[in-house]
Amino acid sequence: MRNHSKAFRHFMIMMITGILILTGSLFCSGTANAKEGDCGNTSDGKFWYEVITDPKGKTPGKVSISAEVSGGHFGNKIVYPNTIIGKNKKKYTVVEIDGMSVDENDYSNVEEKITEITIPKNCETISDYAFEDMNIKKVTFESGSKLKKIGEEAFSTKKTISTITIPKSVVSIGAGAFNAGVLKVNFEKGSKFKDISKMKKGSYWWVNEWWTADEIYNYRIISEPNGNNPGKAELIMYDPKSTKKIASYTIPNVITNPANKKYSVYSIGEDCFACDESISNITIPKNCVIIGENAFMSCELKKVIFEKGSCLKEIDEAAFYSCVNLKEIVIPKLVERIGVAAFAYSGLRKITFESGSKLKFIGGLAFDECDLGNVYLPNNNITFDTADLEMGSAFGTGNKTIYTANKATYQRMIKELQNEENYGNVDYKAVYTGPYKITYMIPKTVGSKTYNKVEQTNLRYNTQVTLNPSYDKNVYKGYSLKFTGTLTDSDGERYTVTYKYGQKVDPSGQGDVVLYVSAVPNTYQIRYNANGGIGSMNIQDGVVYNQYIELRQNNFMKSDSVFKCWNTKPDGTGTSYKEGQKVTKLTAESSITLYAIWEKRSIKIRFSAGEGQGTMQEATVKQGETLKLPKCTFTCPGKKFYRWQWIYTNPDDSHSFIVGTYEDEAEFSDTQNIYATASGYYEFLAVWSDASGYNLTLVPNGGTGTEKKIVLSADNLDDSKTAYEIFSTDFQKEGSSLIGFQFDKDETIYPVKTIQSWRLSKLYSYLRELYGANTEVRINAVWEQKTYTVVFDETDGEGYMDAVVFQCGETAKLPKCTYEKDGYQFIGWAEESDKNVVVYEDEAEILHNTEDGIALYAVWSPVTYRIVYNANGGYGSMKGETVTYGESIKLAASAYRRPGYTFHGWSTDKTGGKVYKDQATVKNLLSYEGTVTLYARWTENDVTITFNPNGGTVGRTSKVVGYGDTCGTLPTPVRDGYEFKGWFTSKSGKIQYTSSTVVDLEGSLTLYARWQAKKITVTLNAAGGKINGNKSKFSIDTGTGITGLPGAKKENYTFDGWWTDYTGGSKVTAGTTFAKDTQIYAHWKSKSTGKVNVRLTIRKYAGAEGCIIYYSKYSDFSNAKSVKIQSSKTSLSTMISGLENGTKYYFRARQYKVKNGKKKYGKFGSTISKKIP
Repeated sequence: MRNHSKAFRHFMIMMITGILILTGSLFCSGTANAKEGDCGNTSDGKFWYEVITDPKGKTPGKVSISAEVSGGHFGNKIVYPNTIIGKNKKKYTVVEIDGMSVDENDYSNVEEKITEITIPKNCETISDYAFEDMNIKKVTFESGSKLKKIGEEAFSTKKTISTITIPKSVVSIGAGAFNAGVLKVNFEKGSKFKDISKMKKGSYWWVNEWWTADEIYNYRIISEPNGNNPGKAELIMYDPKSTKKIASYTIPNVITNPANKKYSVYSIGEDCFACDESISNITIPKNCVIIGENAFMSCELKKVIFEKGSCLKEIDEAAFYSCVNLKEIVIPKLVERIGVAAFAYSGLRKITFESGSKLKFIGGLAFDECDLGNVYLPNNNITFDTADLEMGSAFGTGNKTIYTANKATYQRMIKELQNEENYGNVDYKAVYTGPYKITYMIPKTVGSKTYNKVEQTNLRYNTQVTLNPSYDKNVYKGYSLKFTGTLTDSDGERYTVTYKYGQKVDPSGQGDVVLYVSAVPNTYQIRYNANGGIGSMNIQDGVVYNQYIELRQNNFMKSDSVFKCWNTKPDGTGTSYKEGQKVTKLTAESSITLYAIWEKRSIKIRFSAGEGQGTMQEATVKQGETLKLPKCTFTCPGKKFYRWQWIYTNPDDSHSFIVGTYEDEAEFSDTQNIYATASGYYEFLAVWSDASGYNLTLVPNGGTGTEKKIVLSADNLDDSKTAYEIFSTDFQKEGSSLIGFQFDKDETIYPVKTIQSWRLSKLYSYLRELYGANTEVRINAVWEQKTYTVVFDETDGEGYMDAVVFQCGETAKLPKCTYEKDGYQFIGWAEESDKNVVVYEDEAEILHNTEDGIALYAVWSPVTYRIVYNANGGYGSMKGETVTYGESIKLAASAYRRPGYTFHGWSTDKTGGKVYKDQATVKNLLSYEGTVTLYARWTENDVTITFNPNGGTVGRTSKVVGYGDTCGTLPTPVRDGYEFKGWFTSKSGKIQYTSSTVVDLEGSLTLYARWQAKKITVTLNAAGGKINGNKSKFSIDTGTGITGLPGAKKENYTFDGWWTDYTGGSKVTAGTTFAKDTQIYAHWKSKSTGKVNVRLTIRKYAGAEGCIIYYSKYSDFSNAKSVKIQSSKTSLSTMISGLENGTKYYFRARQYKVKNGKKKYGKFGSTISKKIP
């Protein structure tokens, strides 16, 4: 803030904090030039005269006179003479009336007794202010009056003159000549007054101030520029008839003058209610349009109410300045202007603007030093003074946050906050609450310096926004968007933010936001897929999209294939990559899978003639594929080609074995590729058979029937036939069934139907492998004893049991029942004839002689189970009960108790499961014989912890925790001069609670802060004196009373003790306590008077050259004393000394001007009282 703004603020402060502001009326008169000795009192002492000289210095025998009312010469009426006799016995003509004069030592207000005057016919001029503020009710002009001029405010009287007739000789009437004084003005017939025509419009510049009929308000009629009087008035002065306190007071919408003419209260004028101490709550009339400068300055107002429908448009400069008791105000919606310092240094803590407010301007320091908290300005373009202007910042200092939905208003505040020259002179916060937009500056390509603009508009304050502008995803494929911007906080400070795409943020509160977009390459992972192979490979993670990376070497294996390459598709139709290839930008997604592409292994088959001869071309087969073997072209004299043998020989030739055998032109499929020879071939060997065959003998083997003999040779093999006829016999055996045949050199039993289905070639091959050539073959019949089958039925149970087969005629044991049925127990098996009668117990023996099957049915019996009750942390006892499955039962009422908990039911689990209400009806709690435990379920009761700061302050006053839980986080209180030592259950201590203390009390708990006093320093300030002794500082504990205070000395003063402030404050005595480091001050009383000095300030009227201030301990001014002030300044100031402490004094003043060495005094102003501290 510039120096002149600081000076302005200082001036305003001094004007308010000065002890008194007084006014005093002034008698002014026209100028009369007189030589020394040409003035004095008439011989009867009634009048003071001054001889008038002309411009040439001659005295034509004319005088100006004023009535000396202090001598009691007139009663209530003054008749001014046409002539007087001067000190020189010379006769003079009275041509000018200069009102009245009062002796400076006359405190009686004798002039107020004068109610009637007569103006002599010789009088030509009534001087300016001649009868201002007097109680004149009647004015008479002598017949034949020569009066030409009536001066400014000449009859600006307090009492009303009902009618006045202006002599026809009058040609000039000064402004305000009849202010508040005349109801009706008549002009004598033949008047020469040139502006008489304006009377018809009801507007007279010579009558512009009035008193209301009740004499409470002095008001001014407001005229329009064209002279019209619209019936509006401005209140100039409030002059209550009593100084008693008034709880509530309403200013009228309409005032009435003594002639019963009514005026609408248009404005409350300058200083109208200033310094009023009587009104606590005031109501402003709805007709009022303007509240003028200083209108309510330094009032004791606690509440200001504006009538509904208020027309108020302007609150002028310092209107509510220093109204320290005013805490809250609602500004009417039509107010357009709030003037300079309008609410500065008031007690305002909250200001509200009515909906639809028209506010346009806020003046400098309007809310300076007001801790308004949150202020919500109307949504208007509001201009206001800032700290770099003469009047200073509108919002200035003090704790306040200004909210506005208007961008221009917000920008003005931010500009002021960001101006470094304003540091220390503004400390409010500014928040923008209107709609705003976010502009995204998106590079046209990755890394480009040219941008596309994308906007999100109509965004709302205090609402999260998803940052998701549209952009060309092809351009930014593989990249994520990052947003960077510079925002402004409520203090006007700039800060940088970084956001991600899709992030939800709230950048509101600062107007439009610009975010610059940059591309951040994504990372992805490469997954490797064996694609039919085996093995594992680690993921390549964190691959940066625009960087090169080397693909991994293949670690997968596939037995029938070799690795070929990597591919983005499993069928190899995608993009292929080599092992170890350097790649970049493989995918814009989060991951990509590369599939191993395999190529089948191939191997050659070499054919060997064995015992035969000839050659055959090699064949090639791919692993996993099928190949039709070529027809054997080898020959072997005397033998016939039988089959191929796939022979494998160890690489070291240590041994060989047959991998498999294949018929001529059979299909061959290689799946393992592990039986290649050392040279990498498959070896196929031709096998030859002799022409002679095998002698087969089939024997009944313990049964009856004819042995069967058959010869099978290679020559008679018909591959279209089967071995059915060979193995069809008449074999039988009592009690047994033929199930198959067994060759004497093979333990395998071949079922009848299986061996009957063999092709003869297969049988022949089997025999050749097993017996060789020309061997006798014995084939035995295989018998199996007859059986019966037992099947089991669960009879509404659950489970599965295989049927069992038992041999007929033999005793067998039934299997154990594995069926289950909820709530029932198995008691045995019943037969179909009666499914409820137990025939066989579980695992009983059974004997049956026929192959007829048997069906057995499970028989069930319901179980019983026991219910027991568990307190589950509570206490008490309850009996259990036994219940049959399928039976409904009402649970017993809970008899358990648990401190800090409320019972809410039973459940089969301590902490979970279904909860049954107390005394609920239940069924089938257990499906087997046993015991079911029902656990009492408890709801933890809440405990309210109240925090008593015990002399300090605490942000959080209470919290709720569950019974049995720990306290958790506890607040930390503060107290000036003390160190916090913890929370305890009483003010004096007892049990301490910490965050880990378990709360085991029911209902509520109060914890008290415990404090330990800090050491503080009390410094003594002698205030111009000298401390007795050398001790000027004391170190004491907070809260501990100070002792041993020394005295002090000061020349011509008596020491009045130690006090908390340089002037005023509280007295410090032994035992006084302090909360922080403190300085205390010596107070002094003058030895000569034992009294104090008070400075008085008086507003000076135009033309005044000084004043006399009267002061007394009594309201009637008995035993009054006075002081005189002479000054040419706009305000008069003086110091009154010797006033007694603690005494109430009354003050009033009257101003004067000096004319030819004589003081002309005006009327007393309002009386002001003040108690001297």
